Amino acid sequence: MNKSYIKKAVTLAVVLTLTASSAFADAWPDRRVDLVIPFPAGGGLDQTLIPFAKMLEDELGQRVVIVNRPGAGGELGWEYVNGLADSSHTIVGFILPHLANTLLFSSPSYTVDSFKALGQLAEQENLWFARKDAPWDNLTELLEDAKSRPGEITVGVPGTGGDSYISTILTEQAANVDFRQVAFQGGNEVVAAVAGGHVDFGVERPGDLATLADEFKVLGALADRRNPNWPDAATFTEQVPELNIPSFTLVRALGVTTAFKEQNPEGFQILADAVRRVTLSEEFAAEMAKIDVEVTYAGPEELQVRFDNGYEYMSQFVDLIRAEREALK
Repeated sequence: MNKSYIKKAVTLAVVLTLTASSAFADAWPDRRVDLVIPFPAGGGLDQTLIPFAKMLEDELGQRVVIVNRPGAGGELGWEYVNGLADSSHTIVGFILPHLANTLLFSSPSYTVDSFKALGQLAEQENLWFARKDAPWDNLTELLEDAKSRPGEITVGVPGTGGDSYISTILTEQAANVDFRQVAFQGGNEVVAAVAGGHVDFGVERPGDLATLADEFKVLGALADRRNPNWPDAATFTEQVPELNIPSFTLVRALGVTTAFKEQNPEGFQILADAVRRVTLSEEFAAEMAKIDVEVTYAGPEELQVRFDNGYEYMSQFVDLIRAEREALK
């Protein structure tokens, strides 16, 4: 066979391969994109991602459809995404450290390696809050009352195993008090329970308090600094530094399956760039301000470190949580 012919054929094959690869990347997304939210409608992640999805549509040029798959602290939604035969057009919402918690206290089909970080949208602290007619104005007064009434004061937390739950247990132990914990399915249920007088106080994020902010007072912020939207609420460190309670933060983020990123790295980059532009836009910041959420963007690489380290960090609290769960039976 003519060597010149062979050389031309090989060159053509390489060109066609590169062209096809480029076209595949440029074409993504070539159909609608599903955005799976593994937590209840009306909750903090839902309030964050609904406006985000509309803005992402403009960036991608395709419909972005919200798919709610709540249950088991996010586990059912992550199970659903991990089990998809084709996840090439699926994004999934995450709340950290909840992802690590499902791996520590359950046996899901996914692992820490099943997902890849796409981008962090926001990060928030825990607020201890009560109705405005509650008998305490700050954390110190609440703890003093709790010491005189062990097991009588009820606190609402969004599930057992999350950072809200853990911080409550650590505070009980450090302050030598005993609250009666009531676990709910999500932060919006905690807020409703406190507002309705079904529990004495709650532990939740600023974003979930926004719609009923006028009905509450914040007793303390479990954070390194005061929340700008609740400037009168002193931090735990300011009020009870001797307790040395760690400042847990909750991260609202997006990710995809590992298969998506590995099989279509060009599409992943297109999506990551779009997520960054939306997150850093003035329009998104304005939407988040409506629900008292401060935008704190982190890219895929930085967020991936939090994905990978979250499991190890939360592991130190496993025995503590299991002991508390046994005590509640």
